[in-house]
Amino acid sequence: MANSDYKIYTNERTMLVNAQIEQAKALDKAILALAAGSFGLSLAIVKQFSPIQSNTINFLMLAWIFFAVSILSTLISFQTSQLACSRQIELLKAVFVDNKNKENEKDTNRFLSITQKLNIFSISAFIIGIIFLSFFSIKNVKEVKMENSQLKMEEGFVPPSKPADAGKKVQKGIVPPKTPAKPISKPAKKNKN
Repeated sequence: MANSDYKIYTNERTMLVNAQIEQAKALDKAILALAAGSFGLSLAIVKQFSPIQSNTINFLMLAWIFFAVSILSTLISFQTSQLACSRQIELLKAVFVDNKNKENEKDTNRFLSITQKLNIFSISAFIIGIIFLSFFSIKNVKEVKMENSQLKMEEGFVPPSKPADAGKKVQKGIVPPKTPAKPISKPAKKNKN
């Protein structure tokens, strides 16, 4: 490879590595924000569906567990990423400064694969959490709709039932108040003196 071709290669590779780093940062931020936001959303959903169907509470609990796992695995991947960078610096130093052989099996960076697996695990846990939260919401929405339709039927106009003594003539009327025994006195007039 010519010197100018190598410069083009290293420049392109540097740009792609920087883009990859930015994408990884954005993904980690998005997973943390979405998982934490999903916790908040699930709390709002719980308030809307009070009381909650007892057979759906397990879906909610599983959703919370998977959101927590997603957040924790993302946070752990931050630490393993730092360890991967430190290990890669050691490997580069060994090859370029200490002139050690690149092909040594001990000279691998296991933290790279751990970080990649944690990222995949975090995304998977988040998706599973969303699925369980969706099951919980759908089941409770159906129950609320059924309850509301039953309430509407009960709240509608119901004509009064026929009285038991419908055939008898009932004489009712107003009872006038009793006349007072003492006449009501007029208020005394005030002198304007």
